[in-house]
Amino acid sequence: MSSRTEVRVVVAALVAALCVVLFPGRAAAYPWMLRHGSTQCGSCHADPSGSGLLTPFGRTRGEQILRTHYGAPARPALGKLLFGLDAPEGLLLGGSFRNGLLVQHVANAPQQPDPRFLQMQADLRAQLTLGRLRLSGSLGFLHQGGRPTRVTKRDQDNLVSREHWIGVDLGEDRAWLIRAGRMNLPYGLRNNEHTLWIRSALRTDVNEGQQHGVAIAYAAGPDRAEVMAVVGNLQLSPDVYREQGVVGYYERSFGKHAALGVSGLLLHSAVDVQVGKESTRQGYGVFARLSPRKQLVFLAELDALLQKVDGVDLGTGWVSMLSTDLEAIEGVHLVLTGEARKLPLGTGTALGEWLSCVWFFAPHSDLRIDGVFQVFPGQGGGPTVRATTLLAQLHIYL
Repeated sequence: MSSRTEVRVVVAALVAALCVVLFPGRAAAYPWMLRHGSTQCGSCHADPSGSGLLTPFGRTRGEQILRTHYGAPARPALGKLLFGLDAPEGLLLGGSFRNGLLVQHVANAPQQPDPRFLQMQADLRAQLTLGRLRLSGSLGFLHQGGRPTRVTKRDQDNLVSREHWIGVDLGEDRAWLIRAGRMNLPYGLRNNEHTLWIRSALRTDVNEGQQHGVAIAYAAGPDRAEVMAVVGNLQLSPDVYREQGVVGYYERSFGKHAALGVSGLLLHSAVDVQVGKESTRQGYGVFARLSPRKQLVFLAELDALLQKVDGVDLGTGWVSMLSTDLEAIEGVHLVLTGEARKLPLGTGTALGEWLSCVWFFAPHSDLRIDGVFQVFPGQGGGPTVRATTLLAQLHIYL
């Protein structure tokens, strides 16, 4: 490791440590909410599998147990829309604004990228419920990137829509939900660290990995599950790039603080957006959540990766993640994550470590700092590549 890389590693570690020492804990898509006995994601989110627009219960619970209160009692009204407004009955409203500063260093690279400001998310969300009928969607703005989510086609400064769907609640207790539209793919842990390899390798992140299709979800008692028939990302053109297939998961909780699940994915495209050829890709995995103590949560996922390109089997790869989330003091989380990845037809195993500090410092607000250290196998017998990333994010939601 070069001296510059060592300095960045030390800085990231010190920043994370200072977060724990100095900031006065409780630790929404947050799989670690299991520490509070929240095994069913749909109680806090409009999406039955978690992430995105919050329900009134989710807003109240976030104000009560998520942030630092500085010794004062929680004020549930602050969790409401715009810190105190009640939306009309049957209407959920929200918004999410996330910006970041990214610094990267690749060992032995002749040139290093400059620090970058990232306009990551500026989305408004809404859901209208009429009896058993639900209409849900989001509309946002991105200065750069986000091609899979765009609804306008400019080189930059585009409107984006990550989710939009129509659904019907079924069953006496509304345990079933059938939806059609653009939705998050129901696979594995619904976490918001979208660059983790368990999400990027499977393209199942909540940032831009959504697809159009029809899904049926079930959530009752200790069980939750969802299966989606994928017809492709209709915001991506031409249509030869769109994938068709099926994705789904099933999770069962054991008591209030442990859950185990399985996932499966099978998708085919005439032209894969990454390899430029006909492709069939598969993923099959297991994931788990465990909270032995309220302050501590373990998250784990292991997935097998299979892919055929132009009918040629590339073999089997795999990707894994193990994360430890410690709520050291109220509203402050220290997170240590290890990940490993071997792609089909890959030359070796890549390894990564994340050291993260997340502070829910005020109502509707959190600050996150990640130090990410990765080692990639060399291509064609070349040397390994070491990369260090420091990312700071400020997130505010309405």
